[in-house]
Amino acid sequence: MGGFLSPFFLKDISYEIPRNFRITHQFLGILSVDMDTEAVLLNSCAVSAFLIIWFKTNALIEYVRFFGLKDALGLNDYVSKQAVALELSFPMYLSTYCDSFLSRLFSCYLCTGFWLSIFFSAFDKVILTPVVFLISIFIYKIYERLCRV
Repeated sequence: MGGFLSPFFLKDISYEIPRNFRITHQFLGILSVDMDTEAVLLNSCAVSAFLIIWFKTNALIEYVRFFGLKDALGLNDYVSKQAVALELSFPMYLSTYCDSFLSRLFSCYLCTGFWLSIFFSAFDKVILTPVVFLISIFIYKIYERLCRV
């Protein structure tokens, strides 16, 4: 005779979710898509991790300094400008001082997140890109909100 939360009681109500669990959505009655939830979650977490590392840390600059590639990659200008403006991040530097399509692309979290979502979804199903993109942006914005508190 166990208590309310005895292993016997938990054993009776527990169930296992199959590993290949899929959610099927039908768009306008025409297209049916099987979403592999494991792939969507892994890809979304990978994209949001890249976004957090790129936009919220100086990891790239620190690794470049550590490996002594600062001169080879031409980051001396960024380092000198960051010494004056401490809040200057590398994506902000790219959008401000390097006016090109790629620098604007890499300084926008939505653009970077979209292209990373395409890249990560290409390994599973490209049609999952919108779902991966929306979930990863959601995770990134939650992280931003939690860091402000």
